[in-house]
Amino acid sequence: MPFLFSTGALFLVFHAAQRPRPRGIAGNLRFLGMMLSFLVFTMGLSVHNGGAVISGWLGRESPFVRTPKTGGERWTLTTYVKRRLDPKLFRDLLMLAWLVLGLAIGWRRGEFALFPIQLMASTGLVWVTSLSFAHPLRAALRRGWRGTRSARAIAGS
Repeated sequence: MPFLFSTGALFLVFHAAQRPRPRGIAGNLRFLGMMLSFLVFTMGLSVHNGGAVISGWLGRESPFVRTPKTGGERWTLTTYVKRRLDPKLFRDLLMLAWLVLGLAIGWRRGEFALFPIQLMASTGLVWVTSLSFAHPLRAALRRGWRGTRSARAIAGS
């Protein structure tokens, strides 16, 4: 229950800061949908942020890739787009399995206190993971790499 109250307070603060203010029922419903989407997506990104923090604490260096600017090239042709799936995708899938297991155990035991936050986190992680999978696949299909027989080559085979 505290999670729902704090989420309600968060909604009110973001609603008060929204410019221009949503008007009417349709505007407020649109704001509610956008706010829920924002919360779900940021919960999904928390796995990536947590991984980056742990990597930093352990002193691991990672390659910095500047985000491409809009301009002459399409995003599928830039060097920013990888040809293979990121190995961190499997970490995301493992975390998703852990969250779904927590949901199932909580449901079975009748303990629903953490259900909203786990449901939002697992939904956000599905969203982020699907984007992590879809972007290289879409880039491969649009780019039409020479020497690639099929889109299955993206998976690292």
